[in-house]
Amino acid sequence: MARLSINQAWTETAEFAKRDFGPLFAIALALIALPNFALQALAPTDPGSAGGLGMGLWALLLLVAMLSSLVGTLAITTLALGRENVVGSAIGHSVRRLPPVLGAVLLVGVAAIVLIVILAMLLHIRPEALAAPNRETLGRVTLLLLLVTLVMLPFWVKLMLMTPVGSVEPAGPLAIVARSWALTRGHFWKLLGFTLLLVLVLLVVLMVVGSVVGILLTLLLGAPEPGNLPGLLLLLVRGAINAAFSVVFTTMVARVYAQLAGASASAGPGGTIGS
Repeated sequence: MARLSINQAWTETAEFAKRDFGPLFAIALALIALPNFALQALAPTDPGSAGGLGMGLWALLLLVAMLSSLVGTLAITTLALGRENVVGSAIGHSVRRLPPVLGAVLLVGVAAIVLIVILAMLLHIRPEALAAPNRETLGRVTLLLLLVTLVMLPFWVKLMLMTPVGSVEPAGPLAIVARSWALTRGHFWKLLGFTLLLVLVLLVVLMVVGSVVGILLTLLLGAPEPGNLPGLLLLLVRGAINAAFSVVFTTMVARVYAQLAGASASAGPGGTIGS
């Protein structure tokens, strides 16, 4: 079993992000944050209303945002592993590796949906209750979400290396899932700990910055609400924070993969990233 040092992965991540944060942030902003901003800004407030894009077009936008986010994450991973030093080349490589990675994500997604359906049936929760829980079903829906989180969290940790595996190794969907599972064997608690710590930091930053920006926007432009200008500006700020977090987290996962994959991974990021 390969040795894993979270401190080493963090040091490599900090050095890489410090040196090349500009192009990395640009990738995350353009391919991850902005599509998700559009997804939130254009979401219908009511499935039967005429507002937003309508459920059909919004579902199409959801697919585009998911694909774009995968390409962005793969591009950052490719650069963090030193397989490319040019942004355009990294994005091109990511597009070529998108089909097997998407296949692996869909496999995991289908498994998660099956789990949710089984647990919902056991708790006697109808599909409409999941969409709009009332007083009678709120407790059971809350229990369902808790159970799904507790069951899926260990699997998510075991499969967190799917992106670097898919980026670097010529593997298909099933092989990507199996390889990530094998690489993380014996390192569950370390990986869970660093993931929870980074997520906690993100939540604190989002809460603090969101509160400060929300107060300033309220004083200058009015209270942020869905669809108005202050609300859109607040979404943009949160998107920028999420983009920065994506750079750090994706690079960290890539450097963890580099340690656990050993000779099959890059020893470190290459030279300064070009455009």
